[in-house]
Amino acid sequence: MGLPIKFNKLMGLIGAILLLGATPAAARYNEAPMLRTKVAAGKLPPVEERLPEEPRVIEPLEEIGRYGGTLNTADLSPFNAIEGRTLRHHGLFRYSGDCTEIIPDIAKDYEVSEDKKTLTIYLRKGLKWSDGVPFTVDDILFWWEDYMLNKELSPIVKKFWKPGGGLAKFEKVDNYILQIHFAVPYPVVTLLGHSWNSAQTKLYDPKHYLKKYHIKYNPEANELAKKAGYTRWWELFKAVRNPGYDLWNLDLDLPTLDAYVIKKVASTYQIWERNPYFWQVDTAGNQLPYIDRIVDRLYENQEILNMKVTAGEIDIVSFNLLLGDYPLFKENEKKGNYHAFMWKSAIGAAVAFAPNQNHPDPLLRKIMQDVRFRQALSLAINREEINEVVCFGLATPRQATVLPTCSYYKEEWAKAYATYDPQRAHELLDKMGLKWDKGRKYRLRPDGKPLNILIEYYAGEGPKTAICELVKEYWEEIGIKITLKPEDRSYYAKRKDAGVLDIGLWHLDCVTELYGYGQPLSGRLLSFDGGWGWAKQWELWFNTEGKDGEEPPEEMKEFYKDMEDWASARTKEEYTRLAQKIFDFHAKQLIYIGTVGMSPWPAVVKNNLKNVPTQGYWSWDSNFWIAFEPAQFFFTP
Repeated sequence: MGLPIKFNKLMGLIGAILLLGATPAAARYNEAPMLRTKVAAGKLPPVEERLPEEPRVIEPLEEIGRYGGTLNTADLSPFNAIEGRTLRHHGLFRYSGDCTEIIPDIAKDYEVSEDKKTLTIYLRKGLKWSDGVPFTVDDILFWWEDYMLNKELSPIVKKFWKPGGGLAKFEKVDNYILQIHFAVPYPVVTLLGHSWNSAQTKLYDPKHYLKKYHIKYNPEANELAKKAGYTRWWELFKAVRNPGYDLWNLDLDLPTLDAYVIKKVASTYQIWERNPYFWQVDTAGNQLPYIDRIVDRLYENQEILNMKVTAGEIDIVSFNLLLGDYPLFKENEKKGNYHAFMWKSAIGAAVAFAPNQNHPDPLLRKIMQDVRFRQALSLAINREEINEVVCFGLATPRQATVLPTCSYYKEEWAKAYATYDPQRAHELLDKMGLKWDKGRKYRLRPDGKPLNILIEYYAGEGPKTAICELVKEYWEEIGIKITLKPEDRSYYAKRKDAGVLDIGLWHLDCVTELYGYGQPLSGRLLSFDGGWGWAKQWELWFNTEGKDGEEPPEEMKEFYKDMEDWASARTKEEYTRLAQKIFDFHAKQLIYIGTVGMSPWPAVVKNNLKNVPTQGYWSWDSNFWIAFEPAQFFFTP
């Protein structure tokens, strides 16, 4: 099996990127009534002046939509408000719903040089921010030069931007053409521009708005920050820019390129209204989005959210639903006037555990670094039982690894130490010298203290609590005392980033071919963090080129070098060889310990909401709703 078609295109093996649609033949564009009214009142320029020369054209899934309406959705945490965010957000590029295609979105096109050292990005001429100011290459250069390369805003530039040891060079060809040059062949960088979540992969910022908060452009920036309650200019800059997860702490005036702009933030809801300068149209020349506004409500727990769903008060929701509640949603379809269905899930593990190999406690560090300990933990997990009890038998018991759809996949990776064998787990712990206490209830550390493990975790995004409760039983059966501690996502992230977790816990996404390859040195399986913080000192050592952190063992250095080389692979053979070497290492080392994966994911959509697909991958890899062109969603009367 060869590389996916789009990968071959990326690697320069065939053709250019497939673009969706072309500028509609209509010389005149249409717009929403609420915008037409503003144009008539002189508050907005005509729609033809608001759209770029070549808007992105969306062919509706079912039919041309109608304007109007308010879309109601829901989230459970201000630090994980992905439902509302992905209904409105866009990047330079995006992935298709099946995670096999790279599709230009904000950008018009891209090109990779023959030697794979230069990426050229073509922007849409005339595209504007939501306040009407033109979006140009200068906004990308501002992000790179004044954010990424500013030591106070970005103390460390991640290795992603330094392949072969040389820092990437950004070159402005003109206002709408950017070239990024690398020291070595680097085809993987093309995959970066679809990212929407990370401060280091957004790739652009509204320079005209943010520069007043930057000391380079405003000598009074520190005074401005102090008036706003901050100590230094960069603190206020970051707060205003806010690319992170705190989506209930927003600057309402920050311009955006997204389909909707923020209008109101309250403690339990947000209101987003259509962006009058949004750069997409349908095939009939109607400016998108069709729907006027989005209301994203924040509910305090899963039970209240489920009640609102079954009562028909939410128009669309998926990210915050659990598979275990799917029968409830199906039973109430008629009552709530909605339809419930299930996506395919690009999740390699619903829950994966990563023992902290850089633990601050020297004794725990030594235990966590012993592969026999990780093997024992894995062998003690009854994955078949987890599948039946938590996932109705619809998931796949497996180790934490990439999906079988990857061209380089080996079945042995999913089976590595994934058979339920508590007796063998006991033997491995015995060989480590982890003796029992007098009552033979718990094992002891080398210092004679009970081996207590605290598992901190964020309970959202899947059945983490249900799986953790079962795993706690399995691991206590082999003598390891487990304490479970669910936490707010922001607090968990701080603990993870500080490198102080005993065992990190997250779900394993970033495992489709395009996304996994597109995140070298930073994705879930391809970093020393990945959401688990399992080796923060080693990560710091690599990112600072040995100036800080802790020098890792030679096998970890080789692992990191293999990932760097994989990102620069130029042939199918080299790409496959390095991929298999990397994931062979994962299977041998058990950096991550999986449970079950590839279980379907429930969704609920009101019956009068149209152009919403019901097939495709639902995961971080496809960027949730983003992959399904939510600007085309509309309500029927």
